[in-house]
Formats: sequence, C-alpha cells, structure tokens
Amino acid sequence: MSAKNILFLLTLQPNPRFVKQINYLSHHSKVSVLYFARNTMVSYEKEFEKSVITKKLSTISNKKYLLRIISFIKCLPLLKAHIKSSEIDTIIFDKIDALILFWLLKIRYPFFRTELTRIVETPDLKDLNFRRGFLGWIYRIFEKYLFNHHTDKLIVTSQKYYDDYYSDFF
Repeated sequence: MSAKNILFLLTLQPNPRFVKQINYLSHHSKVSVLYFARNTMVSYEKEFEKSVITKKLSTISNKKYLLRIISFIKCLPLLKAHIKSSEIDTIIFDKIDALILFWLLKIRYPFFRTELTRIVETPDLKDLNFRRGFLGWIYRIFEKYLFNHHTDKLIVTSQKYYDDYYSDFF
C-alpha cells in the first residue's frame, strides 16, 4: 500500500486482527484510528505502536441502531476535522456501519474533499444480508449502492463471502 496517511474508521474497538494491520501499516505510513467503543468489548488500544494516533469518538450500545445513527451524526465534525488536519488519503472501514458514517459525512458536508481511497473490510455476513422480504431487499439495495459508489476496494475474510454474496456487487 502506497498511502501516506491512513485512517482506520472503526465502529468497534480494534480487535486483534485490526491491531495487527494497524501496527504493520504504521511502519510504512502515518496511521490514525477513530473508533466507537462498546462497553461489552475488550479494548486492545494499548497494543498499538506508539506512533499510532487513536481517538474514541463515542460509546455506542449493541442493537440500538437509531441511537447509533445519532452518535454517528454527532461525530461528523470530528471526523471531518481529522481527515482535513491529518491529510488522510486512505480510509479503511471495519464494516458497512463505518462506511455509512462516511456517507453521512458526504451528505452533511457536500463540498468537503472526500476524494480518497476507501477500503471496506467485511468480517462476516449477517442474517440481514440474506433475509427475504422488504427489509432485506432494501438493505441489499442500499448496501450495493454504498459499495458501488463509495468503495474502492473490498476485503473479505472468506473467499466464500465474495463468491456467494459480493460477486454480484462488482
């Protein structure tokens, strides 16, 4: 990766897999991590290299999606300021929730510079990805829109996820 300033935008505390990626990339680039904490999860923040810049944006609760969106909206000015001041050229999202946060940033600040490389990592597929009915259909349309218009690269943790689901997106 030839990025100079990488932002990990995470809707969870960084897990060991992300800590490993963050520390590896911090040897080649300036890396920052903005994340949302959850009271039910272990924090691995102390395992980052000293050069990694970290900031907890907020604490969010599991299964409280409306409150999560409100927390996301409240953090938009912080996210915008960090991208600008750190001259971010690559953002890595931990899942679609973080990509939605970036999409909200583009809506809230339509003239803000957001031409940067956007990478989404999907660690797993949810029941909602395959749910039949109106809610599942709407979710897949929105997800496909986000991936086709606001994502440059996709990282899947299983080839089967790509073959069975994401191959229709790209």
